Amino acid sequence: MDLALVPFFGLGVMTVAFSAELLVSWRFRRDQRYGLHDTIANIATGGIYVLTSLVKGLLIGGILWGAYQVSPWRWDLSSPWSWLVLLLVYEFFFYWSHWASHRFQFMWAFHAVHHNSTKFNISTGMRNSWFGGYIDWVFLLPCVLLGFDPLAIGAIQAFCQLWDYLCHTQYVGKLGPLEWITNTPSNHRVHHSSDLTLGKSNLGSMLIIFDRLFGTYRKEPATIVYGATPMPTKPFNLLHLQFYLFRKNAISPAAMPAAVMSAPAVETQVAI
Repeated sequence: MDLALVPFFGLGVMTVAFSAELLVSWRFRRDQRYGLHDTIANIATGGIYVLTSLVKGLLIGGILWGAYQVSPWRWDLSSPWSWLVLLLVYEFFFYWSHWASHRFQFMWAFHAVHHNSTKFNISTGMRNSWFGGYIDWVFLLPCVLLGFDPLAIGAIQAFCQLWDYLCHTQYVGKLGPLEWITNTPSNHRVHHSSDLTLGKSNLGSMLIIFDRLFGTYRKEPATIVYGATPMPTKPFNLLHLQFYLFRKNAISPAAMPAAVMSAPAVETQVAI
């Protein structure tokens, strides 16, 4: 497959997965896993995210391509080992980018939109910051400077984002040995907990190995309360969801006690 087509393939898979889960929840299970206004907000947020990502790709892509030109190294992308190394390098720097997003107020203010819903379903994966990527891109620079083609990095990023997106579901239980190596729905449900200790754990995109290595891995508890700290006061206002933490006296996640829970929230048990 042409590397430039990978994001479009990912969008197709994401659309099918979302449509299937929505149908199961609303038509067959009727379990309130989806809320009408919440789902509309997620879809709208995701649509604008795609548009801002296209602009970001043009701007940041040029910077990364320039950095690639000065790197003295090149990886043979015809070798699967090169792709494996790229996956590990990308996940390593993604882990630290995500770690920072949950501990520094400025980065959390961008990232919180992904967590500030009391629902957890595949549409939650669409709920991303429109401008956070203008900060996160610096964590891609080491990949480029190590000699990896920016198009290959983009393909790996798209693949990992697709994997992470599919982990936003409550309909899949534990996946045996995969729980030790990869991000899974069970592992990712923990990350969306409003409990600040759990919410700052399980930070990997596709892999969970760096959480285990650096001590941020947590097992899934029996019940999880989904949300962020603090929660938005206008839960379906797109601009408010994106920027409410930029107001004066917004609370830093690093400064809050671990026992604090966001409110309002809904306790949810996993349906397998």
